[in-house]
Amino acid sequence: MTSVEPKVLDDISNHMQSIGLDSVYFQDVPILGITSKLSNLRLATRKGPITCKKGLDFTAVCRKATEESDIYLSDIVFVGFGITAPEYERFDYKTIDV
Repeated sequence: MTSVEPKVLDDISNHMQSIGLDSVYFQDVPILGITSKLSNLRLATRKGPITCKKGLDFTAVCRKATEESDIYLSDIVFVGFGITAPEYERFDYKTIDV
């Protein structure tokens, strides 16, 4: 629990009681936290290496709920940025599940 959670929970509880709810029940819900140790991504290309910065040039995503995952020698999919421009009726990813 963070340092602000007790205050937030008290505020929610007080508000719920103020609108007439007699009993207030909070349920603990486990949350999966994912932390990336990756800061840069180095790509080997035919024209030489390319270094990409996390958050600027790429976003790493892993949908596995495991203790550790490694992307070393993994496949990469480039989807580009896509364009959303209603004034030109352009929605590159509107019908694509990326």
